[in-house]
Amino acid sequence: VLNDVQLLDDQVLVWVQTLFKSFHFTPKFLRDDFTLLRDAVRKRVRPRTYVLCEPFLTHTIEFLSDIPEPARP
Repeated sequence: VLNDVQLLDDQVLVWVQTLFKSFHFTPKFLRDDFTLLRDAVRKRVRPRTYVLCEPFLTHTIEFLSDIPEPARP
């Protein structure tokens, strides 16, 4: 995954995004939720570890929240 973000998208995030759509989550909810996750990781890992994880966490936030507003939230 570290060398291939497309693999992360194809093998994990598309599937997770589909689940979130089926539960009618809003893009704002997903962005807020995963931003809190990223902030929690920042607080709990060493700074060097966070620097390595941050691009993937930010990519995950962007990817998962890139969904249309549900017909019924």
